[in-house]
Amino acid sequence: FLPVHFLGAMAEGVVPVGPLQIDYRFGVGNGRAANSHDTAGGSGDDDNNRALVTSINVRHDALYRLNIGASAYTDTLSVSLPTADRIREQITAMHIAWTDERPEIIIEAASVRHESETTGQSWEPTAMYAQMGWRLPWDQGRWKPYLRFESINPEGGDPAFLHNGTEPLVVNQVIDMLGVRHDFADFAAAKLELRRQRQKSMDVESIHA
Repeated sequence: FLPVHFLGAMAEGVVPVGPLQIDYRFGVGNGRAANSHDTAGGSGDDDNNRALVTSINVRHDALYRLNIGASAYTDTLSVSLPTADRIREQITAMHIAWTDERPEIIIEAASVRHESETTGQSWEPTAMYAQMGWRLPWDQGRWKPYLRFESINPEGGDPAFLHNGTEPLVVNQVIDMLGVRHDFADFAAAKLELRRQRQKSMDVESIHA
């Protein structure tokens, strides 16, 4: 649904404005490859349009655990199926996070707009998630239970999210999750999750470790 990697150059910095700390990033690089939507463009871009990404994040000196931010990404994709076309892609996202972990609250929402250069038709799938956790006080604070809700709402027929021009790569789904995290080492953790995933006519309950 969203590009996982970005291959290119990134400039970033911090600007203090009174009690606020404003983090910014701006990058230019290769976009998604046709029919390989989650790759970093390691084999080059499909066209001469570079992908651009920018983000801003605001923190407060007295509330340094609070982060509020937004980001934008733009690119042009070349698709060959179901018909040869170029798709303009614009992604916007916003988030708010309280990272104190007593409690931890994270909310993020994203919207992807795809527009065909040939027909002018557009699609606007959306996605969001919300997570709430609480770091328990015993055992040196190594345990954190959490609740998580995820939702992805694609639009049917979006050519940028079709495999071989017919099979959708992104499907409508809702995931409810109850989990617990154990940080047994400084750089390693174990998680156990109970999930309920609903998509199309399928309702699946599962355990993940």
